[in-house]
Amino acid sequence: MAKAPMQIKNDYKINLVASSIADFTNRGQAWEDKIKTVLNDLRDETGLKTLKELDQSKIEQYLESLQDRLESGDLSGSATSTYISALNSIIEYVNEYRNTELEKISAAAWELSRGHQDFQDRSVSEHAHQDFLNWLHQKYESTQNENYLALAYSVELQREFGLRARESFALKIAEKEIGDTLSINKYDLPKNARSREIEIRIDSQKEALKAAQTFAREHGWKSLIAPNMSLKEWKTFAYSCVQEFRQATGHSDYHFHGERHAYAHSLYFSLWEGKTGYKVECPVVVGLEKQEWLSYAAEKTSMDVENIKEIDKEIRLEVSKSLGHNRIDITRTYLG
Repeated sequence: MAKAPMQIKNDYKINLVASSIADFTNRGQAWEDKIKTVLNDLRDETGLKTLKELDQSKIEQYLESLQDRLESGDLSGSATSTYISALNSIIEYVNEYRNTELEKISAAAWELSRGHQDFQDRSVSEHAHQDFLNWLHQKYESTQNENYLALAYSVELQREFGLRARESFALKIAEKEIGDTLSINKYDLPKNARSREIEIRIDSQKEALKAAQTFAREHGWKSLIAPNMSLKEWKTFAYSCVQEFRQATGHSDYHFHGERHAYAHSLYFSLWEGKTGYKVECPVVVGLEKQEWLSYAAEKTSMDVENIKEIDKEIRLEVSKSLGHNRIDITRTYLG
């Protein structure tokens, strides 16, 4: 089979590859421009320099960055859908010329589809969460590579505080004061450098912070990124661990963003109980659409529908702020 250009380490190389992919898919200049955009994103987000090294972990780094941009309002649903289509063209090209079997991406499955979304529960279960932590600790025991322990602490912080994966890695944990809130500032690399305060509500949150801080201080790390690695290198390590974990255990649906979903579900539930004394799950957890969920909440609380709607709105705003947003509509992705 003839060789095809694969290097994307600079703009000139990207132009060559984009042109080849557009020809491969029988698409024109407009499609070639979309391919260029995605190739640039892959290079910038993952440090990828050649499509010879494209794998599922690199693809997922890019997909989670798209999720963040969509949530933050930096991209529209139609734009992300187009990017996914362009990404699938790249995957087809790589599979053809490298004789690989990389999976094409479903925009709906990654909450990146245009228009109505299928709001499924995409949280990581407690069972899968614990299995991943156990797997990381076993990897440490067999290799004595402390990076596996650092990643385990990051995963705990994702689940306890709803942190994005990047935030959990870059959080300047060694210098944080552990009080009633976790302060996220621009040095912790939140999306759009937006600072926020996350209230510490339960003991497990404080325990996760203290454990991560003890590890970082004992090893002379400022964050949970190994001092000899860049953020891009660390992300490659972390996402490769997820891929290896899936293959080793059968937890095919595990992904970092699911820890954030689990946090949103837990926070919603605890806020309902704290505000009203009633135990009410969010719509996506109980698997109900709006009207059916309102009936469910009314039965659980004996409250009228208008009161339920108002409390639900207040709680969604708090969840949104805790996740690093100021828009209630974004909570539909997490809560239904």
